[in-house]
Amino acid sequence: MKKKALIFNILLVVFEVVGLTWSMINKHGLISFKFYTNLSNVLALIAGILFIVRYYFFKNNIFSKICDYVKIISTIGLTVTFLVVLFVLGPNGAKTNGLNGYLDYLFPNGLLFLHVLCPIVIVISFTCFENHKNFNNILWYLVSAVYTFIYGIIIITLVYFTNISAPYFFLNSKTMGYWPTFGYGMLFVVASSLIAYVLVLINRKVVKD
Repeated sequence: MKKKALIFNILLVVFEVVGLTWSMINKHGLISFKFYTNLSNVLALIAGILFIVRYYFFKNNIFSKICDYVKIISTIGLTVTFLVVLFVLGPNGAKTNGLNGYLDYLFPNGLLFLHVLCPIVIVISFTCFENHKNFNNILWYLVSAVYTFIYGIIIITLVYFTNISAPYFFLNSKTMGYWPTFGYGMLFVVASSLIAYVLVLINRKVVKD
């Protein structure tokens, strides 16, 4: 199991480097952290690197807790990214440009890695090959939601009070209003906790050691 987890985390790091580099080359600059996708993928890259470092070098308790924390929030972040792309952004793009509008969120400019492959790899590794039985406390599910909550609060506040454009149409607090956008964003926060619970539950069923 551990060797398979190592392989998947190495694959995750490779995919993240390819996807993020491709995205930066296309944009002729650094990625923007106002996008949940980019932030989650960078965290996933860090999580993959930390897993590899722990596997080969460090096995102390504090470092392991840091690795676990980064892994769970990045896994939830990429799972939310994957689901939002499939069921929110993709369909919204399809409204204006049909199938091409949907596929624009899946394939071009490194999005195949950032929106599809990296989420799939990290979820498979998390649920099937890593031991996360220590995530048996409800606090872990709340912790996974804190990441999404903090991101949402910062973004809708900046969009509402400054000239920063909304990264996603459902976070456009300037047009939707601050509190309606806040309420809409809380759906994603609750979903983050539920996703964390489901993924940990699957992990307990699949990984026995």
